[in-house]
Amino acid sequence: MPIDIEIERDDADILVLRVLGELQGLLLNDAEARLRGLTLAGSRPVVLDLSELMALDENGVRLLIRLARALHTKRSKLSIARPNAFVERSLRMANLHTLIPIFATVDEGLECLEIA
Repeated sequence: MPIDIEIERDDADILVLRVLGELQGLLLNDAEARLRGLTLAGSRPVVLDLSELMALDENGVRLLIRLARALHTKRSKLSIARPNAFVERSLRMANLHTLIPIFATVDEGLECLEIA
């Protein structure tokens, strides 16, 4: 299944992106390039809505880690919202929640970033 990234909210203070499909496999270069292009264009916080992400493997986890680190170097933050049970379990097994906060709703992710 191909990956798609939709912009839910895009303003000067925050960027909310919905990630659809699967973040897995060795061929995530296009997804990473698109995420980096959207998120690193400014220095604003980002919430990733993973409600429609169906699969995530170690390559997808590494992509999220690289994205979080790149945002950190720009003095910005990343949070994850609405992962399904499978994706959330994968994120927690990889201890990603210690680097990127995970929330049940986009609003909670926005509050974490102090953007309410």
